Amino acid sequence: MLKILLVALLSAVASIINIPVGESGFRVSAGIVVMVVLIIVWKMPRIMLTSLISGIAVCLMRVLIDSFSVPMTLTLAGNYLLEVFFYLGYGLIYLLTVVRNRSIYKTPLVVSLVLSDVGGNAIEYFLRFIAAEEVWQNTSLNAILLAAVARSVVIILLVWLYEITLGKADLKEETAG
Repeated sequence: MLKILLVALLSAVASIINIPVGESGFRVSAGIVVMVVLIIVWKMPRIMLTSLISGIAVCLMRVLIDSFSVPMTLTLAGNYLLEVFFYLGYGLIYLLTVVRNRSIYKTPLVVSLVLSDVGGNAIEYFLRFIAAEEVWQNTSLNAILLAAVARSVVIILLVWLYEITLGKADLKEETAG
């Protein structure tokens, strides 16, 4: 449970780094990148719980940060609350396409990450549509796909960097002990 809380805390802090995409409220955040990288390198077994707690932590961090600069309204807080469903959707699709994939023809990790990202965004977008929020009305599918590919490539690169640097040290410790 301590690792889950650490992943959530690090994801929340990383979510402060975000890039708005276009004129809409859609943004590319480093929070999901940190969560997924840590799930992979720490081999976290409880993906859904980690996704839920990370999503809540990111939501709370955004509310906290924005409350210093703008008056916090229920609408703005609700806008951030819907991001929890992005994290949950991402975690669910990742769980199904990576962890529980028992096929003899495995899906490449980068493809699974892009599917998870687009799927998480689709769930969040659908919930915003139901809530009649127009915050993403100017967001295009191209922007969502581009963000998904960019984040997925960054995740792959960070995991690769971990494996060639710190991962070798972990392996040496395991074989020596």
